[in-house]
Amino acid sequence: MEVLEVTGATLIVPSPFGVHGYVGVGGLSPDGVLKLQELRSIHDALEFHAHLTLKMPAEGTQEERAQNMLQHVCEAVAAMPSLGETLKAAESFRVRCERVGGILEEHEEKNDDKKVLTKRGRDEEMEEELVEFQWGAAKVKILPHGFQSHEVERQVGGAIHEEHKVRADMKNFAVCVRVDVVMQHVLVMTMGNRDMLSKRHKLAFVRSVTLKPNVAFAMLHMANFKEGQSLLDPFAGGGTIPLEAAAIFGSKAGKLAGCDKSGTVVEGAIANAKAAGVEEQVKFTLFNARGLERVYADSEFDAIVTNPPWGLRVGKDADLEKIYKGFLYSAAKVVKPGGKVVFVVQRCEMVLDIVRRCGLYKIVSLTALKTGEQVPTIFVLENLRRDALREALKTQVRTLVPLCHGAQKPSAAA
Repeated sequence: MEVLEVTGATLIVPSPFGVHGYVGVGGLSPDGVLKLQELRSIHDALEFHAHLTLKMPAEGTQEERAQNMLQHVCEAVAAMPSLGETLKAAESFRVRCERVGGILEEHEEKNDDKKVLTKRGRDEEMEEELVEFQWGAAKVKILPHGFQSHEVERQVGGAIHEEHKVRADMKNFAVCVRVDVVMQHVLVMTMGNRDMLSKRHKLAFVRSVTLKPNVAFAMLHMANFKEGQSLLDPFAGGGTIPLEAAAIFGSKAGKLAGCDKSGTVVEGAIANAKAAGVEEQVKFTLFNARGLERVYADSEFDAIVTNPPWGLRVGKDADLEKIYKGFLYSAAKVVKPGGKVVFVVQRCEMVLDIVRRCGLYKIVSLTALKTGEQVPTIFVLENLRRDALREALKTQVRTLVPLCHGAQKPSAAA
């Protein structure tokens, strides 16, 4: 894990308090704390202050219940001693909030014959949409918080100002207080970095949908990509993946290449490489990912790491399946045997079926992640180059077929 290698931490707690998307880190030296800023797999380095739990009040309108919960958060944050110490020497502050999901409520259901059900409806007293899941006797409701991130920022900021008499400043702040609301959990933290650590590439060209550099770093790590090795990104887009590889390994990187079927996109990726000062190291080509063997040599690359279309803007499933199938068959020819093919897709079941049917890869791992409002899957495949089972079956059939020649045909009637 990167955090252990870089910071020397002695304690790692994945999903602290059951909150996904966060990692608790402990046992850091002062130098280790500073090195958190060097991590490439994270968005932010945050100092933890407290964990709170939200509980939806039983009575009142949606607005009253939401305000009741927000008031509880404001009072708790303003009274935190450790946060007070942090703000004591600060001339100014601001509050940022990341809000995700809603509040989970569980209760028993007598009818255990029901199958999995996803139902969307509206509670009479809840203006926002609620989601209800049921599995046998267990029923889970996700109730909307009833407030937005900007309301948390404004009200918690007001409570902090009133308690600590520190000036609020949205731009020129000395301390950024993070109050993240994830389902029923509230994490209170202060940011160690001013700007998001994952926004590190200088981009001259930005697409409407761009893979985040920290996800690109994670995918390169999952491919076990090392210095001196060669890399291809056949759905290059803005070039995030090869640019991240160039930033990690510098002059020690091997061949870094990307291609895309859009001329505009390839020009944009080249512009991004120039902006990053690696235009001589990272090369982009105009070409279709379904015919890689026509432009690249056999076994030319140690790994492919890429972000294919997710199908959000591709018309038919048949078109998307054609893209994935063509890519996977072509990738097996240009990646060395035993090399990794790593990609992230939204239609995971469709792709899993294609991978299994083509027989050219060993599935190393499948990892779901949340990015924005989507939950795609990262596939890590090992290139086998050949379908050994299919070839073995063909050999057996070829051996047995000659034994069938001249054999008496069975009679039509028994």
